[in-house]
Amino acid sequence: MKKLIIASLLLTTLISFPTLAQSKVAHVNTQEIFVLMPGAQAAEKELSEMRKAFEEEFAVYQKELEGKQTALIKAQQSGNSGTVETLQKDLQQFLNTVREREVAIQQELQQKEFDLLQPVNEELLKAIESVAESMDLEYVFQNPTNGLLVARGSDITENVKEKLGL
Repeated sequence: MKKLIIASLLLTTLISFPTLAQSKVAHVNTQEIFVLMPGAQAAEKELSEMRKAFEEEFAVYQKELEGKQTALIKAQQSGNSGTVETLQKDLQQFLNTVREREVAIQQELQQKEFDLLQPVNEELLKAIESVAESMDLEYVFQNPTNGLLVARGSDITENVKEKLGL
């Protein structure tokens, strides 16, 4: 009886071993695909245009700052302490306004980037999931990544590109 139980356990293990060996693992280079996606390219173009507009805005601020500094220097040279004090306060208030605008711009850019790239990321993930399902893959790792040291599984990057029409 004991031999029968051991034999059945051994047989069960041997039968299930090929199933375990058939589990499929693959990797995909999401960065390579992402930069080729039209949505990512359009998003980068729009973000680039926004950055350029903000740079132009700051160029105007820079000229205004230079004018305020020049006025302050002239007032200091003329010895008019009342004017100097007023100009110093005005300059400090202007600098505070510019700093606040800079923070707001950074937040706007981050939110816009998220809004533009979220659908692209979702499209990429759906394509990866679709390819993984069609190839009966159980795990797909992102490559290159800090956690993946060996990539011996299938590289499905080209399959995902094909799925996305790239």
